[in-house]
Amino acid sequence: MLEGVSDEVRTKVFFEETGFEISRESDMTLKVRRYRAEREFIVPGLGKQLFEWHVKIGRTIRIHFFIDRDNQKVYIGHCGRHLGTVSYNS
Repeated sequence: MLEGVSDEVRTKVFFEETGFEISRESDMTLKVRRYRAEREFIVPGLGKQLFEWHVKIGRTIRIHFFIDRDNQKVYIGHCGRHLGTVSYNS
């Protein structure tokens, strides 16, 4: 949740603490309207937000989350099957 933490550091620290990989969704996938819409969820008080970060659990399970730094909360938008991407059609 810390400001100014690079994606590289965030992914490394998360893996060291949990043993799971996280990543941000690729720009190519987010350019496809259908795939982007699968990752947009309503956050109370903030409206529709893009949940582009996700935890990878095995090959087929993903947890898409959104970090609300102002309120120091993490929201889960999707927990389940791997959502579609330009390289993976679920």
